Amino acid sequence: MDYYYGPAGGVGAARAGERAGRKREATVKQQKLPIKFSPQSIGGVYSNQMVVSHTREEFLMDFINLFPPEGVVNARVIVSPGHLKRMIRALQDNLAKYEARFGAVLEASAPEPDNLTN
Repeated sequence: MDYYYGPAGGVGAARAGERAGRKREATVKQQKLPIKFSPQSIGGVYSNQMVVSHTREEFLMDFINLFPPEGVVNARVIVSPGHLKRMIRALQDNLAKYEARFGAVLEASAPEPDNLTN
């Protein structure tokens, strides 16, 4: 299973002395950090619906377990736009690996908007 941990091993600046027009090479410094789960998050949560909103500075993602007669927000994740872009790239990469191994995933139809209230 592949995990995405974010910017722990960030990309460094291009080497000094490189001239314009030359291919820039970024140096990556790998850094291993221990990742711990809190007792509340170790089991994970189920979500079959997600609502996304944003401001200029942040994206807000509410993960919902929608089961009539109601839905429950199981997790709210707030990230910066730059981090969201890295998350999307990680998800695309992992979906491509999954489909290469298990076959194409069919996109589920969206729920009816009339059934959702806040």
